[in-house]
Amino acid sequence: MALVAQAAHLHTIEFEDGIFVRSGDIQMILSHCPGLKTFTVEDWQEDGHESLLEIKDMVSSPWVCLGLRDLTLPIGSDYGVDAEKQDEEWGQRRQDVITKAYRQLGVLTELRTLSFGAQVPKENSTQFSLDTEGKKDFDLTLVSGLGDLKDLKKLWRLDVAALRHRMREAELHWIDANWPNLRDFRGIYMYEGDELSEDEGMEEDSDELSEDEGMEEDSDEEEEEEEEEEEEEEEEDDEDKVAEEEEEVDTGDQLEEDEPEPESEGKMTRRHVSGFLGKRPYAELY
Repeated sequence: MALVAQAAHLHTIEFEDGIFVRSGDIQMILSHCPGLKTFTVEDWQEDGHESLLEIKDMVSSPWVCLGLRDLTLPIGSDYGVDAEKQDEEWGQRRQDVITKAYRQLGVLTELRTLSFGAQVPKENSTQFSLDTEGKKDFDLTLVSGLGDLKDLKKLWRLDVAALRHRMREAELHWIDANWPNLRDFRGIYMYEGDELSEDEGMEEDSDELSEDEGMEEDSDEEEEEEEEEEEEEEEEDDEDKVAEEEEEVDTGDQLEEDEPEPESEGKMTRRHVSGFLGKRPYAELY
């Protein structure tokens, strides 16, 4: 490739939309251009050709562009492992390739922006199967090797909108703890079947009341008034209990706050997502 001849002097390389670049050529650039600061490969596909870096090529040689700051790179799904015999040995070889891919990316500790993922149908990107048993993927989960990216501390923008990832609540907590500068995060989405927390479900149910249900509510006003009276009595009882608890605190008895019940493990409710995105002014929920 002609670019390699000027490798030592190249700082910015951009392949815009409409320009086809082979996977092997992408890997050659990353492994021969030590001074590279910005590298962009836009998603492009036509007539069976697609500009992306296959996983099998990504791990074929070490990257030398350790000062890279901005990377836009579509990632393919060819791991270079024969899928005809999917036994335990096949699964281990596949995981070894994925581990190398994470570690290859993990050496780019100067990265500020990272955008990757090949174009996939929307129905697949937002409803990607969560059944990972027997299958390993470069899907940005802790199980597959996300922890190997812990040294990307300078990362402030991450876009995974087009990558078929399986990031869940555990991954969001990990990102919070390991990427302190991340403030622009694109491409996190709710999975089909994810549950809402109880109060959120109630809010949605109340918003979806039909006109007929509203009329039924009007006819039940008397029952609601009786319920309100009962609630007032219960509130008075609660106030008495609070007063008693305050007296115990005054006498030196330290009350412990009740801890909220944990959410079901593995579920990423809208509360989880909203809490995470709320810390990042430019983050988006897909």
